Amino acid sequence: MTTTTILVSDSALPTPNVRRIATNQPWEWLSAGWRDLWRAPSVSIAYGLLFVLMGYLLVYMVEGQFHSVLALTTGFLLVGPFLALGLYDISRRLEAGEPVSLGRALTAWRANALSIALFGLVLGLLMVVWARLAAVLFAVLVGGRELTLEASAAQLFFSGSGLTFLLGFVAVGAVIAAVVFAISVVSIPMMLDRKADFVTAILTSLAAVRANPAPMALWAALIVIFTGLGLLTFYLGLALALPLIGHATWHAYRSLVEDSDHEQQPMRASLLKSLHPALTAGWGTHATLASGLPTRMKTIHSLLVSAAIVMTTPGLSIAALSAKDELIFKVSLDDKPIGVHRFRISDQGAMRVVDSEATFDVSILRVPVYRYRHRNTETWQNGCLKRIDSETDANGTPYAVDLSKTVMGYRIVTPSETQTYEGDCLMSFAYWDQRFLQQKRLLNTQTGELITVEIQSLGESQRQVANQMLSVQGFRIRAELQGVDIKVFYHRADGRWVALESVLENGRLLRYAPAADDRLASAERVSDPLLTGR
Repeated sequence: MTTTTILVSDSALPTPNVRRIATNQPWEWLSAGWRDLWRAPSVSIAYGLLFVLMGYLLVYMVEGQFHSVLALTTGFLLVGPFLALGLYDISRRLEAGEPVSLGRALTAWRANALSIALFGLVLGLLMVVWARLAAVLFAVLVGGRELTLEASAAQLFFSGSGLTFLLGFVAVGAVIAAVVFAISVVSIPMMLDRKADFVTAILTSLAAVRANPAPMALWAALIVIFTGLGLLTFYLGLALALPLIGHATWHAYRSLVEDSDHEQQPMRASLLKSLHPALTAGWGTHATLASGLPTRMKTIHSLLVSAAIVMTTPGLSIAALSAKDELIFKVSLDDKPIGVHRFRISDQGAMRVVDSEATFDVSILRVPVYRYRHRNTETWQNGCLKRIDSETDANGTPYAVDLSKTVMGYRIVTPSETQTYEGDCLMSFAYWDQRFLQQKRLLNTQTGELITVEIQSLGESQRQVANQMLSVQGFRIRAELQGVDIKVFYHRADGRWVALESVLENGRLLRYAPAADDRLASAERVSDPLLTGR
């Protein structure tokens, strides 16, 4: 068997790569699913029996209404990918060597509750649409007469109206089932495994189907066959059929989507490179509606990389700060607020400690699709880093950096590697200290990456900051490989950092600005010559 990795190219959201697979691969998924079923038989079959009980409950609720039984039974299976998430969790735990239980399987949704709930809502709405369409077809083609179970077979298979209804029922149901299959083939396993948002998971699922039409057609056919066999046994066969399909779906996800530990690294790198490291903290944005969905996706993708560099570096000029202070930055996209970044700065003898915390949320049509949380503590001495302790949750993907000064230079530890930097002074994108503009390499404190930069002066200009016109000195920071292109501005009077902006790939303007006007209103500030160079 051969597989080929392809890039999800239609979306600029942080989607992982998907693979092209052999046509007969679904048989291997079934084989792996069968093994999982019998590695945890009691839990798997108990979970399957819940489907059987739900099936009987639906039949009981609409007893005597054959068309309703037919519609709700098939509609119930439309939400099957959502209801089977516990089976995906069982296979995930078996793969990781973790203990399995029915309780854990039934509460697996907690791992990514919001995204899974939103996806379940989508499937639930499709089920409602299908049930209503089935009712309309029955009323129009059969005349709305209630069919008993005994009369239903003769009415459906041996009358013109019954056959017409059956053909229409199958045709419309097939279209809706195809949509559900396309958006769910790997979606929930991906949300469960990687804490992905439901939009990214759906886009990845669509890409997997598009890249593998023949294998996906076979996989869909196998699902229909095994589910049909389960229904023909008056639901009892579903106790085995649905666990088998659920476990196999996990292996389909693992086969189609690149591994999260090492193969997903290019995806994570793309997050940090397409957002200009102006914001080394990785946050998102409320995208506007006028540009259309693809543009909104590109906006979010670009933000995730630009945000990475500003957020991990303390902002606002220390020259304007007291020994203890709290700063608040407002972050905007095209002048629309998208998040907040707070700093707590304190001088402890010869040391300066900066604690920063960033909170950003991305929403599309008011639906949250990306969540970013960043916490960072930096210790500085004589304008050089002495220690960093950084933790980030980028939509469920964790990052951590532990930097310490050593006799030989610096030791930088991340979850994936430990590296050393031989040098007397290392700086992050520390916009509050203009001496960072003299550096050739800067540290991204979210990822631990050392970035080679080019810095040029933009000269003096007038700029409106917090409703005031100020004389500022501007600089441009670029790193072509990482997609960094940042402009940072300092007040000429005292060297305070007063503005930062970065134009994203889609042309939108990202800005960092002080939240409080009173810091700019003070006419007299005592400058720190060590920081401003004056």
